Amino acid sequence: MPIIEWMPTLLLAFLLTILIIHSLKKPARDWGWVDKPNHRKHHKGAIPLVGGTAMFIAFAVAWLTLNQSLVALNGLLGGMSILVVTGIYDDRHEAPASLRFVAQIVASFCIIWGDGVYLRSLGELLGNSAISLDLMAVPFTIFCVVGVINALNMIDGLDGLAGGLALVSTVCLLLLAQASQAHPSIILLLGLLASVITGFLYFNLRHPWRRQASVFMGDAGSMVLGLALAWAFVKLSQGEQRAFSPIVAVWVFGLPLMDTIAVMIRRVLGGKSPFESDRRHIHHLLLHSGISTAKVTVYLLLASAALGGIGIAGWYKAVPDHALFYGFLSLFTLYFFLTSLAWRMLDKSRRVTIESKTGESVPS
Repeated sequence: MPIIEWMPTLLLAFLLTILIIHSLKKPARDWGWVDKPNHRKHHKGAIPLVGGTAMFIAFAVAWLTLNQSLVALNGLLGGMSILVVTGIYDDRHEAPASLRFVAQIVASFCIIWGDGVYLRSLGELLGNSAISLDLMAVPFTIFCVVGVINALNMIDGLDGLAGGLALVSTVCLLLLAQASQAHPSIILLLGLLASVITGFLYFNLRHPWRRQASVFMGDAGSMVLGLALAWAFVKLSQGEQRAFSPIVAVWVFGLPLMDTIAVMIRRVLGGKSPFESDRRHIHHLLLHSGISTAKVTVYLLLASAALGGIGIAGWYKAVPDHALFYGFLSLFTLYFFLTSLAWRMLDKSRRVTIESKTGESVPS
């Protein structure tokens, strides 16, 4: 069990995350590096956006203190640095989406050429022969990495949700990597990632003694965690010594992926930009149904763990890639239909309520 040998380093990363967040909270308020309530954000007061920066610093410091026999992570650390700087700027000045996309693409290039991490095969999704990407390997890898980053960023709408989902995915990957006896460096990377996320959730996750998060991860955090997860998804799903098939990664990251794709499709069908912000995510739907914020987070984390469990079980039970692929496609279709139907019913109910109160017709 290599992970046990590194417990002091993992504990260092956890405690360092807590210490850095504690140290940055007050200066962040003084600098205006905070998230304020608005028409889309209903938290109380100005919340420091230091979580992502603290996780990155703790992760990098813990990794760089280790011996040099481990695999170098120059590409990943370089890409994370770019995203942290971009995320901090965006949190302070609301940068245009184009700037974030450019930074994400550059970060994707960093892990491709810096660490040699890219998708060469998609597995046997359509039958008994593997789908080789060949010349499309690099552009498709960039597409997938940017997709994972934005999926985590877009679902970051409740206390503890994005961090919790990232932790669930990390633990699933850690179990798969341990069972496959993956390279110790990858197992350690996942362990460090889990440690810094847990340190952040100490401040961000609601519990009986905390009614609201005291710190948010900001765009810096969601982008950094997204990149790290994408790195691990690709690294562990390629080559002869792979820990799992690429389709298993889709199940492990299933909830953010399904929610993001469903939201973007609904925006396009509604004549809007797929990147236009709104309150139409799965957590918003559950909140409108009367479920408390804390319970919504717990339910979605359990759902994510269940999806990850299906992917893991499918891999170890030797379920064919194409069966897992069509299974996920069927699940997404059902998810899209049910959530779209729920939103239509909710919108209709709202219109009826407004019309009954005002006596005026409300357009659909």
